[in-house]
Amino acid sequence: MHQIAIARQLMRQSYKVTLIAPGLESDPSLPEDIAGIADPITDLARYGLPRSLNIVLQLPKIFIARMQGYSVLYIRQNLTALLGVLLARSLKMKVVCEHNGWSSSERRLRSKNRCFIEIEKFSQILSAKMSHRNRVVTDGLRELLEHNGVPPHKIYCIGNGCDTETFKPSQSNPRPLPNTKITIGFIGGLVAWQGVETAINAFSIIRRRKLSDKDLALIVAGDGPQKKMLEELTTSLQLDDHIKFLGYVPRDQAANTINTFDIAIAPFTRRRNSEIGLSPIKIRDYAACGKPVLASDITGISELSRYGWLTTHAPDSPEDMANKLVMLINNPTALMEAQQKARQFAVEHFDWNVIGKDVNAIISSL
Repeated sequence: MHQIAIARQLMRQSYKVTLIAPGLESDPSLPEDIAGIADPITDLARYGLPRSLNIVLQLPKIFIARMQGYSVLYIRQNLTALLGVLLARSLKMKVVCEHNGWSSSERRLRSKNRCFIEIEKFSQILSAKMSHRNRVVTDGLRELLEHNGVPPHKIYCIGNGCDTETFKPSQSNPRPLPNTKITIGFIGGLVAWQGVETAINAFSIIRRRKLSDKDLALIVAGDGPQKKMLEELTTSLQLDDHIKFLGYVPRDQAANTINTFDIAIAPFTRRRNSEIGLSPIKIRDYAACGKPVLASDITGISELSRYGWLTTHAPDSPEDMANKLVMLINNPTALMEAQQKARQFAVEHFDWNVIGKDVNAIISSL
């Protein structure tokens, strides 16, 4: 969805765009305008192979695109993106590389293999150096690239965005806070750095200490490697009647799910996230739906707390998260005001039209 949004914005800026991406041929929800520019490849993950190997099928497509007159490659960094960057450079294409994370940090959380960690780091740094421009989504990523020798003039910091037409407040499902069950909600991948374990423990503290007399529910939407562990934690805390796991939610249903939340949460962990800062799409989707947000106090999120719709809690602290949740629950007037502020801020600052113009400026500078 991220790449589709950028492709759409570049088309609106009169670029000729082809989207070379895995799995699009089997996506029935693909919008017509994107289906018209999609040059799909098979997603090798369906055969149990790492998604990073999809570059093997993308390289011939990049070559053909160059033969058809395409002059710029916009590529998202992953373990094998370097191969695409090198091919494009050999074909005398201009290259913009997008960095949404620091690959070696993510690898460190998944594996103890130092060899793979160093390969990830080497690949990302070399991709950045070989690219003509780099788009990073946080200042922390900018600093890491500069520290590793990437010239500052090659780096542009542009945060992530959201589709404010798809993600918007639901008029058919109002949630009057004082008179109904209060739903606290999370949506996203169930991986270690999302911090859902912190939220479950915070919810347990609220119930065990009877910090609120409101009828509370916690909704966890998403799937991932931590799902079983989180379900087991929920059972061990005797919270099965109060915490519901929805499993995977299709992207076209994500807005409907978010609109069932009264308070949306993003309890990111300090580890991995504090190194680079964050520009989380989920917080932008929450805001576009007009939801008050409670999120970890981490660079990239903390700065948003001054605008009246986002509150922060100490990362990895169920105690502080529980206290902040109770504070929000006990102030329904402030929550109602936060709904309006969140939506307005998303339209003015997070909409892909805004982000697309900034990405266009990078390409125009080549």
